[in-house]
Amino acid sequence: MYYLLNMKKQQILCYTAVGLAAVVLLVLASCGVKTMSAEPTFPVSRWGQNYAFNFETPPPAPPKSVDVAIIVVETEFWKTDVFREESYRALGDGLARSMGVDLQKIVIAKGITVLGPYETYDEVVYGDKKTASLMLAPKLEMQIAVNYFGPATKISGVNQAGQYEHRMSRDFEMKVEGYLTLVMMEPLSREKMWIKKFELTPVTLRGVEHWEAAPEYTPTYGFFGEVTGRKLTGWNQGAMIYDDKPEVLADVVQSFYQMVLGKCWTFIDPQEILDLKATAQEIRDKAEYGARPSY
Repeated sequence: MYYLLNMKKQQILCYTAVGLAAVVLLVLASCGVKTMSAEPTFPVSRWGQNYAFNFETPPPAPPKSVDVAIIVVETEFWKTDVFREESYRALGDGLARSMGVDLQKIVIAKGITVLGPYETYDEVVYGDKKTASLMLAPKLEMQIAVNYFGPATKISGVNQAGQYEHRMSRDFEMKVEGYLTLVMMEPLSREKMWIKKFELTPVTLRGVEHWEAAPEYTPTYGFFGEVTGRKLTGWNQGAMIYDDKPEVLADVVQSFYQMVLGKCWTFIDPQEILDLKATAQEIRDKAEYGARPSY
């Protein structure tokens, strides 16, 4: 009988210890104390500020098989474009560099001699302006509209370091639209000779923003009006931790990049470029810029 009572007592103590441990964990979580976990539940950057895009060109023509040289400049953004905003500037820079490199690859693959790429027209040296018959200048305009789904709310989860924490979170929906314009011009006079423009299919995606969750307390009072402590009454937004908007826009760019460069491949026709070369020479002769060497 004594043995059975002793076993029963041990079982009760064991259950009590487990229950107390569970209560402690709940208290720690409610107070915002960080505990370790293996799998992150909060979103992390998919791009890591490394915004680079690539277009695989079809089989190329023999190098310099077309008797013309073209200057290629990087993509220019309109003054109203989203990439001029600080939050999206790194993405815009990466897109401009990628398009400059890929347009150069396309022109070379067409058998045309390329000079550049240059970041802007102002950086093109005078010798290249005289040598090249044409200059290819892409211009891209993209605009976004962001709609939020209500105010920020407190959520709890595990961050990338495996730590449990509270955050303030707000979901949004981003609509992206725009168009790309390819301009072929005579380099010295900058007279436009050929313009190809096409709109991008509007895309709508969803994302999220996260901030630090700052607890808000109010004091508690005793019978005589003395402060006896404080109680948690809400949560406020602290510093921003994660902004999904540049990531979402980069996903959109990635989705249309192959299509855009594919159209560029179609638009740059060697025979049409040769015809434009002759027209460019007529413009130069009228302006008395002088003769150019042939390719």
